[in-house]
Amino acid sequence: MIYFKKIQTSAADQRQLEQALRKMALKRTRPLDLYVSSTDIGTDKYFHGFEGKNGVQFTRIRSSLERLVPKLIIKIPQDPGANYYQVRLGAVSLFYLLIFILPIAAIVHNIMINPADGDYNFIWVLFLYIGLFYLEYRLTTSRVEKAISKYKEASA
Repeated sequence: MIYFKKIQTSAADQRQLEQALRKMALKRTRPLDLYVSSTDIGTDKYFHGFEGKNGVQFTRIRSSLERLVPKLIIKIPQDPGANYYQVRLGAVSLFYLLIFILPIAAIVHNIMINPADGDYNFIWVLFLYIGLFYLEYRLTTSRVEKAISKYKEASA
């Protein structure tokens, strides 16, 4: 998969992050890409987690109202020497992004050839999707920070 962000951490922060996310996650036995991670039932957990061969993956538990928001997956590698974690879009979210980008390229090409025939509506859909992506990124970041702070409180 295509990871769009790689965040460097120290070894201690890496362990703390993984333990905090594991503590605040519901364990899943299937990969998170195609897993529907929405629930309307209140839970004290923030994430769904999946442990694969290459690392541990987490995605934020979302409500049914957030179904249109792109899914982000955080991957923490199992290699003890790796001091980073990666963030990427889920497979379905990446597919939708590609569906939006390909027609945009055709529209931009047509606008460059004949500027008077500007069909800008599809570009607004892409901007909306990017806005939803940014919203999901901010929500996921805040949940990660909240999980770490709860983990620190519990271990203190």
